Amino acid sequence: IALIYFIDNLQDPVIISVAVTVLALMVIFRLLAINISYKYSGYAIREKDLLFRTGWLTRKTRIVMLNRIQHVSVQSGPLERRFGLSSVSVFTAGSSAADFTITGITEDTAQKIKAWISLEAKGDGEQ
Repeated sequence: IALIYFIDNLQDPVIISVAVTVLALMVIFRLLAINISYKYSGYAIREKDLLFRTGWLTRKTRIVMLNRIQHVSVQSGPLERRFGLSSVSVFTAGSSAADFTITGITEDTAQKIKAWISLEAKGDGEQ
């Protein structure tokens, strides 16, 4: 779009129509991909580990043992806060970035997940 604005030779109505159509198709495809991806993602909190699944074209399943978890954080951006949502990031030993992030959950659920993981990862939850 910026090239069309700055280069006079590209300001032909046909080129502008094609560019707008391609951009609209890209937006529609992205929205469909987000919707489909949501159906194929999920998490499970089990007795000794966490399971996290994502992807519809390339599916990934990650399993993290609770005793390997170093840190759990809850975060929410402005848009997430607007809709009452949060994300939970799980960090394990030997990694500087989050191993996975559970997104699109309520603030209350995120805090409960964080509290449970923190308690179980320390071993305080064993009876």
